[in-house]
Amino acid sequence: VLAQSTGIAAVAATVFLLGLIQCVMMPCCLLTLSERVPASQAVLASSVICAVAPNLSGVLSPLVITNLSELLFAGSVRGRFAIAAALAAVMAAATIRTAIKRKDCEKNRERR
Repeated sequence: VLAQSTGIAAVAATVFLLGLIQCVMMPCCLLTLSERVPASQAVLASSVICAVAPNLSGVLSPLVITNLSELLFAGSVRGRFAIAAALAAVMAAATIRTAIKRKDCEKNRERR
């Protein structure tokens, strides 16, 4: 998306949104990981998540967004931004759903 943009405002907005998504998702991933992994394996698991998640998204994002925009929008830059925005909305919805679910689980634990 960044390579195809022509204006500084589009680049700034994209960088801001990508940074915001990463700032929200990484702590959520690490918190969920700490609850699911045994304490003896927590360091290895968190290291793998911190190393793999940003790099994997850096590889998959251009592949997914480029191919989808070619398929749906004939390679238009607006299509790439629309797909990136839709993916960001899906990630935000997943994060909110996970947070609500976690809060409900904590309330159920307190009742017991």
